[in-house]
Amino acid sequence: MPTAVGPDEAWYVSELKGFPETVGAARIWRVEPGTSDHDCDASATSGPCRVVASGFTNVIDTAFGPDGTLYVLEIAKDGLNDFFFTGTEPIGALWALKDGVKTLVNVNCRPRAALRLAARSRT
Repeated sequence: MPTAVGPDEAWYVSELKGFPETVGAARIWRVEPGTSDHDCDASATSGPCRVVASGFTNVIDTAFGPDGTLYVLEIAKDGLNDFFFTGTEPIGALWALKDGVKTLVNVNCRPRAALRLAARSRT
């Protein structure tokens, strides 16, 4: 479960859904520091634990850029079923989240190339 600490010191926790996966079902949660014994509610719009972005598939990394943009890396934007059943290499995507806006930065990433791209976005 990839996690990044934001500029606001909250934890940004992603979901890596299991098999059988649903494309677009993974979310990014914001968890305030010191939160414990709290049941997170996906419909909450405020509070110590809430969803800040959704519509992801197979999130494998998250990181904040120097300007506060949260980058989210998917290993397989359309799921891993083709990989498991046909051996087709998955195609990932890199997303940027800033001020509540989700922007596709790079699509058609192959897993190894996507990891290199994510590493560069951190500098």
